[in-house]
Amino acid sequence: MALALDTNILIIAVVFSTAALFAVCLRFYARTRQHAILGIDDFLMVPAAACAIGVGVANAIAVRSGHLGRHIQMGPDGPIYGEFLVTLLKCEFASELLSIASLACAKASIVCFYRRIFRGKRFSTVSLILLILIALWGIAFFFGQLFDCSPIKANWDVFGETTSSYKCINPLPMYYSVAVLDTFIDLLILAVPQPLVWKLQMPMRRKIAVSLVFLLGAFTIGISAARIGFFVQVGRSEDVDPDIPFFIAPTIYWTQLECAIAVICGCLPTLPVLFSEVSPERVLRSWVSKFSLRSAPTRSKDSRSQDDTMPQWQSTPSVRAGSASSILGNKTYTWDAVPLTSIEMTRDQPLPSGNAILVHKAVLQKSTGGAG
Repeated sequence: MALALDTNILIIAVVFSTAALFAVCLRFYARTRQHAILGIDDFLMVPAAACAIGVGVANAIAVRSGHLGRHIQMGPDGPIYGEFLVTLLKCEFASELLSIASLACAKASIVCFYRRIFRGKRFSTVSLILLILIALWGIAFFFGQLFDCSPIKANWDVFGETTSSYKCINPLPMYYSVAVLDTFIDLLILAVPQPLVWKLQMPMRRKIAVSLVFLLGAFTIGISAARIGFFVQVGRSEDVDPDIPFFIAPTIYWTQLECAIAVICGCLPTLPVLFSEVSPERVLRSWVSKFSLRSAPTRSKDSRSQDDTMPQWQSTPSVRAGSASSILGNKTYTWDAVPLTSIEMTRDQPLPSGNAILVHKAVLQKSTGGAG
């Protein structure tokens, strides 16, 4: 059984707001694991996530108190509007402002992340131009949306006594411009790092994987395109369809999806470090090491304390039969240890069978005669 539209909007608001918050928390945890210095790309993702969550809260209030996603009641004289419409329009106004701020911060964070990992004068110039374009896009449409009606309360005060003095511009052309330029900027953000990725000195398989991670932002392009389609549909229905809470619903929940997914996709390239040590191969190695070291004799306290004072990359493991593993940086190395014994051999004696390490020592004696 299909869920009602208002229920779907509420689920989208809760699930994707939570996912955006979780992605940002994982991003900062990953930076901590890497002992990396937090950059502007990390800090920009905080307001991006906060505004995306704000969009979800506004949409949830619109569903609960503004009848968003429901059909309006019809009376003998036409549709019956109530105070719920004021709540709905307030939430829609807040959602539009927060979505522009969220998307602008998320896009800027992604470009700053590129600038953090890629170098080069040409790339620096291109990425700086892209940052300026994102800033102009966000500022222009944020304030354009904020002041499209005079006074501002005219955006929702449909039952006021002085509504005849309110002045508003037609918002649909601005909605179209926001969505189209949003999609165009997303395309630029996806295209800019690709040539640099393919110039990196790494295996082809790794290049493809890195490219796919950066191309995850293509999801936001698809959502932007869908939102444009719904804006066109709303524009055609606005003057002939009085069922406002129902026909504007798709534009609102697609806006929520775009904001949350922009935050999530912007955080994904920073998260592989959290999963680099949980591959099946590494888990198997850790179990082998655990059981083999458990069966080996325990080192003395003095030798253990001596090893603990050495840097990790300088610590020399004691050689025992079995196998062991060591994590150096982010990589795990496994080796097989063999017992060492001394064998006295003559020059013509054959080597013993099996695996062995032959160490040849030569002693050179030199004597000097004293003066008689």
